Amino acid sequence: DELKTYLDSHLNIKHMCYIPFNLVMIIFIHNNCQKKSTPLPETETDVYHRFTIMSLVRYFEKENRPIELRDLESLPTSEMKMFKVISKLAYTATIASETSITPEEQ
Repeated sequence: DELKTYLDSHLNIKHMCYIPFNLVMIIFIHNNCQKKSTPLPETETDVYHRFTIMSLVRYFEKENRPIELRDLESLPTSEMKMFKVISKLAYTATIASETSITPEEQ
């Protein structure tokens, strides 16, 4: 009921729920925010940012290295280096896919 109210008041985030993975992210964030009594994200960018941070915290917990992570800048140095490499790869792949010419366009 609380999730429905939240989504009804944040239509931009509600529209994200039509994509199954986004729905899973939003439910994960909602459940986590309820447990920790933290505010829910207001924008799509906030959803992705919060999900990234929560996923990293979960990863560190599974590795028996619990970490308090408020933002990405507070990642430990070695993990920050790896995160930057992965982010650059994702960005490069996105740009490459947007600029590539498909056979239909030739």
